[in-house]
Amino acid sequence: MMAPPLLTKFLMKWIYLFLPFVLMSCGGNPLFEADLYSTDLAGEVRTGSDEMGEFSKKGFILSEAGLRDPGFLYEWPQVSEVEDYIVSINSGAGHLTPWIFDIADCLELDPRVLVALVRRESDFREGVTGVNGVGLVQMTNIGIAEVNFQLGQVEEGKATGYGQEYFGERVDRCLSSSLLGPHWTPLYQRSEVQEAYRYHGEAKAKELMRKLVLDPKTNLVYGAVLLKTYLAVYSKSAENQEERFWKALRRYNGHPKHREAYATQVLKWAAQVGNAIPVSI
Repeated sequence: MMAPPLLTKFLMKWIYLFLPFVLMSCGGNPLFEADLYSTDLAGEVRTGSDEMGEFSKKGFILSEAGLRDPGFLYEWPQVSEVEDYIVSINSGAGHLTPWIFDIADCLELDPRVLVALVRRESDFREGVTGVNGVGLVQMTNIGIAEVNFQLGQVEEGKATGYGQEYFGERVDRCLSSSLLGPHWTPLYQRSEVQEAYRYHGEAKAKELMRKLVLDPKTNLVYGAVLLKTYLAVYSKSAENQEERFWKALRRYNGHPKHREAYATQVLKWAAQVGNAIPVSI
């Protein structure tokens, strides 16, 4: 005997509402994982692999227009006002100021937003290890995989979008020559990571990358590339720059319960970095 239509509808509604929480309590939430890379936001999601095999599988296909759209909410700040803000939160973190400026300038990011993001994630403390993330920008395994994809860890012959060209050129032109040094390579390309994968498997390789990304300069670059990626994702769907940043920051955090408050807090702090003058439209 079939259940009445209204009862069936009622049961399906409650299953849909509570199933994600049941799955999380069992150690995972595939519904949320799917949302993190949903094609309605990215346009298209591809799987990528290189000689390491099925290692970093997911990444957004980014358009040139989305990446070339400058990510600025405010006029470019003075170095002194940014450093004063950082030191007011953490007196020993003033040395991060030129690094943040170099990265923001290279990737066309608002340095105030990047500063506020680092404050929210770590209070400018290097080497911080959280439940899921590590370092100044609290990079997670999902974040590392996305940035690796954007920096070139893709399957040969597959569509990749403009991200690999854009970020590759930027890293080579303005970050390797100043901040990172000429011998810097993305995490997935490092010999110790590739050896760990070959001889010990994917879990060991991810564990090693999680340790390597604690390097503060690498950590900042990975966080900035991830934020720039999400800004490109929302370059068309957002009605204005503030909404674009809010959506990108919400995705950066990712937590289904906290991401809206997180994005709001970062934008609030960004407006407090020095004399923040909104960019004229």
